[in-house]
Amino acid sequence: MPKNADLNLIRIEMLNLGAEYIWLDVLCLRQEGQGEDPRGNPSQEEWKDREGLRKMEWKVDLPTIGWVYAEGHPQYHPQDREVSPVCYFSGLGLPLSFKTASDFDDDRCWFNRAWTLQETPRSPIIAGKTCDNGKIDEKFMPVDMQRRFDKQLASLQHWQPQKTASIFDVLFHMRKRKATKHVDKVAGLVYLLESSHIPIYNAGLCEEDAWTELVDVMHYRFRAALFFLYPKPGKGRQSWRPSWEQVTEGTLPAEGQPTFKHLTSTFRMQKGKVIYEGPRIDRCTVHGLADPSEDLRHGEFKVKNCCGVMYTFKIVADPSGPIDDGQYTLIGYTPPPKVAERILWVIGKIEEPEGKFRKMSVFRMANRRESERLRCLNVYRHTKTCLL
Repeated sequence: MPKNADLNLIRIEMLNLGAEYIWLDVLCLRQEGQGEDPRGNPSQEEWKDREGLRKMEWKVDLPTIGWVYAEGHPQYHPQDREVSPVCYFSGLGLPLSFKTASDFDDDRCWFNRAWTLQETPRSPIIAGKTCDNGKIDEKFMPVDMQRRFDKQLASLQHWQPQKTASIFDVLFHMRKRKATKHVDKVAGLVYLLESSHIPIYNAGLCEEDAWTELVDVMHYRFRAALFFLYPKPGKGRQSWRPSWEQVTEGTLPAEGQPTFKHLTSTFRMQKGKVIYEGPRIDRCTVHGLADPSEDLRHGEFKVKNCCGVMYTFKIVADPSGPIDDGQYTLIGYTPPPKVAERILWVIGKIEEPEGKFRKMSVFRMANRRESERLRCLNVYRHTKTCLL
């Protein structure tokens, strides 16, 4: 808890703002390290006990803070409940204060912290205002800084991370954030990616392992985006989706991609295996995507139907690594016919003897007409595929 903050004054401010039920970030009351204790300096044994208790609390308390801010989402709040959290942007119980432009650039600034990406409510009650009329005293925040504060907050509210449909958009914003511990950037995504349950917080966990845990519990449509839209195989133990290093340092797919809200195929996590049940084409011949230098590569693939008739389809691929001419297995996303989205394919190889699919790249049908033609000719089958 900040040195100059007073819980009694915080309580009074909450009541003045009309609060009836108050939830405080209890982690502000038990931070890492010895710090200052008004009851006197604890013994080494007492401090070890407190530190052990803090670590146990953090496992659950730290990652669940985002629940308070996941307003309006039926998975976390009833639809008939209006949630308006009270936000302190300069520290719990402290005056709202941004005196110079450098305050906005500080790593500890609210706008720059990894954890606060999930704390962008649609209609926050801004606490810490220093005048009785609800305005801000200029000695804490000059007029030009107030304008910048309002602009940055409005920009985040317009983006609304809780409402975004793109995992790559969320990851792009998280890239710019700062964290005391690197794993915080992963843990701060749990609510934004609509996870089915929350992994416990472990400050000693490496980022890649934390990312693996998050991928396993995030909403299926975000897993689909990692599989069907990220154009390269994963660098880590799993090729079907990018590693944490790739999504934080590499080029991310452009905006305007499918949202997979209409995904009828399924991703299943079964005893450490990733099973995708959906369209698949075996022994498909791909041509024209071997040159990685073109902005948009145009090619084709050929496949026989169940009667042995060969068909050729036009495809396009965004810049990435080369896809050599040859024979491959394709795993697809086929949106409903009425949805204005093209069929997407992940290209790869089946590795024997276990028959698992190793991703190599992605491409899509050249246009909706090609998508409909492919759908009508019945050249793919729905099946379960274990992904590497």
